[in-house]
Amino acid sequence: KSFFQSYIALKQLCDDLHDWQQDLCIGNITPVISLLLQDYASKKNQKIQLLYLDTDMAQLQELFWFETLEKIVIQGNIFAKKAREHLKANSIIEFPQILEKLLLPLETSLEEVKAEQIRMIEFLESYEKYVQK
Repeated sequence: KSFFQSYIALKQLCDDLHDWQQDLCIGNITPVISLLLQDYASKKNQKIQLLYLDTDMAQLQELFWFETLEKIVIQGNIFAKKAREHLKANSIIEFPQILEKLLLPLETSLEEVKAEQIRMIEFLESYEKYVQK
């Protein structure tokens, strides 16, 4: 794979990460949705043949924030690392820093999503403690 293949995979993954609920609602099976459904099937210990978004969405959201998101961020970081490795290995590219700048907003996006996940989990855990009192 080349720099651009890894870069495009990372860019698409970041896009899918941010609009996964919309994609799910319209039936657009992206890599993010595919992984979420795999996690959901694994959690249910059965194949998923039908989803009822009005009843399943809350479980899917929880699963996304607590499990699937971490896997997506890891995959995104792998794409970014591979893209950087391709730049270093390709001696034809005279100014790789120009292409590296394309990666920065995507890597920042992954970091922000991870930070949002941490805040969300902390909020949900404190809310759960409050409700139990």
